[in-house]
Amino acid sequence: MIEIHSVTNNGRSSANFTGNYTVGADGRGTLTAPSLSGSPVFAFAFDSVGNTASVIEFDISGQRGTGFMIRDEVARSFPLNTVINGYWLPTIRAAIELSRSNPAAALQILRSAIPHELGYPNPQVGVGRFLYPPYLRGQAYLALHRRNEAAQESQKIIDHRSLLENCPLSALAHLGSARAYGLAFETNKQSQCLRRFLRAVEEC
Repeated sequence: MIEIHSVTNNGRSSANFTGNYTVGADGRGTLTAPSLSGSPVFAFAFDSVGNTASVIEFDISGQRGTGFMIRDEVARSFPLNTVINGYWLPTIRAAIELSRSNPAAALQILRSAIPHELGYPNPQVGVGRFLYPPYLRGQAYLALHRRNEAAQESQKIIDHRSLLENCPLSALAHLGSARAYGLAFETNKQSQCLRRFLRAVEEC
């Protein structure tokens, strides 16, 4: 089973649904969604990682809509794993939404990560923790020009920078603060944050 997200049908967003699919060795295949009216057929092509795919819906009149889908086998295989379902999957899905210029959806997805974002999200690289949810939330707020909320998320990372060790997000948080001040045309504070960013990069 595969779950489809944010598929557009005739200009409107559909609800999430599941369907049966076939896929070839090249990552291309078709999916039929019997839960939807008319059991529409979707053509798709997975990316090189094999977890997300571009989708085009077809009927006898031709192309009707586009969207993307995510393999949901991980969540189905580990339904009680808090790290996977409460941290990594929301983080990955939010990053996908941001890459598709949909920051509002990213913010909605990241709500489920709030209780877990300061934890230890194994697997890790070296020591320290990854504060990806606050970072992505800050990026979403910046995209929406909500500078105060963006600054708060960057500050959250800065306040917990001792947890990050040498993670690049420690430096990028200062860049996020600079961008937030830039939205408010506070050039002096923006310059200060940029200097902190450059200093943090040198220390990484």
